[in-house]
Amino acid sequence: MFLSLPGTLTGGKCSAFQRQVFCRKFQKLRQRKGKDVYCSSFMRNIYVKFVTVITSLVCALGLFSVPVNAEGYWTDGWWDDATQTWHDGYWTETSGSAQSGGEWTAPTQNWGVTPARGFTYYNQYSNPYVVIGSGNMRSNGCVPTAGAMLLSGYGYYTSPTDLGWYLYGTGNFDNYYGHGGSDLCWYDIAGLAGIGAWGIYDYDSMVSALQSGATVACHIYYGGGTHAVIATGYNNGSTTVYDPIGGIYSKSVSSLWNGQSYVWNDRLSGTSIIALG
Repeated sequence: MFLSLPGTLTGGKCSAFQRQVFCRKFQKLRQRKGKDVYCSSFMRNIYVKFVTVITSLVCALGLFSVPVNAEGYWTDGWWDDATQTWHDGYWTETSGSAQSGGEWTAPTQNWGVTPARGFTYYNQYSNPYVVIGSGNMRSNGCVPTAGAMLLSGYGYYTSPTDLGWYLYGTGNFDNYYGHGGSDLCWYDIAGLAGIGAWGIYDYDSMVSALQSGATVACHIYYGGGTHAVIATGYNNGSTTVYDPIGGIYSKSVSSLWNGQSYVWNDRLSGTSIIALG
């Protein structure tokens, strides 16, 4: 079997990109023969391991070539060499370079598309004068409002005010120092949904979290104070923001990262940006 694409270079070592392109072409070949090869995650993992063995042989024989620029080439997912796992989703190469020996270097940023997760939208001004602890929802309610939106995307439905009372009970919302919600609230919220939460300490980690399908909670400077929003999905450097005041909009990931809050009670865990998923 000879597989090639225009504008290519060949190499004896199979990269992750080679394997995924070969996997996709192999799928299409099988589908044309009336065979369905896109199945359960368990079977897909077995299938990917099988393809890895086959592509190693194909690449060693010099029968496979890799696009130098494959802009617009889509796949159903990608194989991660570092973790040896298959990731659902889809992406497209927009740039890249070939190293010696035919290895493929994919861009580390500004590539890929991860669809935004769907959330129920809430606005913190809907019940502006409900007082919880030391403040009301209008002035201090961004974290429970954003948190209620996030929870809806993971199958847990609660109102912003009910979540506010819950977070007040944990001591992380509207407590004695008069601040709205600290970054620690997101760990409480993750516990309700039964998902993980971890701190984001650099820009690349934020991009990776969004690309992997995680939701990222951001405490950012807003007006004369700080504000909490959640971000979901990734598309060429931008993400979809659910803002308890400003609605739903697209924003660059870099602007969220650069606008992060450095107020001490927004970063009790060491960062004001938390990933959940």
